Amino acid sequence: MKKNKLTISTDDGDLTIDDDELATITDEEFKEFRISRQDLWRCFQEGIDLMVGRDPAETRPIADRMLDGTWIVNLVRYSQHARRKSKSGSRPRLRLRLRPRPETEIGKPH
Repeated sequence: MKKNKLTISTDDGDLTIDDDELATITDEEFKEFRISRQDLWRCFQEGIDLMVGRDPAETRPIADRMLDGTWIVNLVRYSQHARRKSKSGSRPRLRLRLRPRPETEIGKPH
C-alpha cells in the first residue's frame, strides 16, 4: 500500500510526515511545529488531493505557514539537475512551485 506523505516547513527546517504517523504526534510536537492538529489534518488531506495523478518520486506536497498564521499546501517538484548531482542519496533541493501562492499584502504592488 502506498504511503501518503506531507512535508511541513518548520522553524528548524522541513519535516516529512507519513500518514501512519499522524495519530502519534503529541501536543508538545504540535506546539513545536506551530501547527494545530486540525490544520495538519486539513493540509494532509489537501496534499493527498493535489497528488492525484502525480509521481511521488518527482513531486511532493509541502505545507507552509503564511505570515498571518494560516497554512497553505503547494506541490513542489524536484530538480532533475539536483537529482543527478546528489551522490549521497539525500533528497534534492526544491526548485519549482507548481501552484502559485496567493498574494499577500507584502506582495501587492503599491
